[in-house]
Amino acid sequence: MWRWTDASETLATDDAGTFAPAGHAILDGVEVAAYVAPPAPPISVTPWQAREALRRAGKLEAVETAIEALGVTHAAHNAWHYAERIRRDSPLIAALQGPLKLSDADLDGLFEVAKGLTL
Repeated sequence: MWRWTDASETLATDDAGTFAPAGHAILDGVEVAAYVAPPAPPISVTPWQAREALRRAGKLEAVETAIEALGVTHAAHNAWHYAERIRRDSPLIAALQGPLKLSDADLDGLFEVAKGLTL
């Protein structure tokens, strides 16, 4: 038998009397830690942070080539050159992901690096 403890409980027990702290489970007499999700990637970064993270990853030139290939009338082109923030979920990122062969994990990693950059 098992059950989860919650934040309102300081300790919980199973039928055998095994104790577990709040936020943990007791499964067949064994304490099991609750799953903790990893932090979400940053939602947006500044253009400088994005460019610097790409430069450090060796991808800046490829991104700029892809942006220029879209043409000056494309919204992604204008976003790259004039946006105050670069959003992870933006059409700009979606337009670049395929041509640059970047996975979701690759993009999340680039945004994570970018978030930590300061001038």
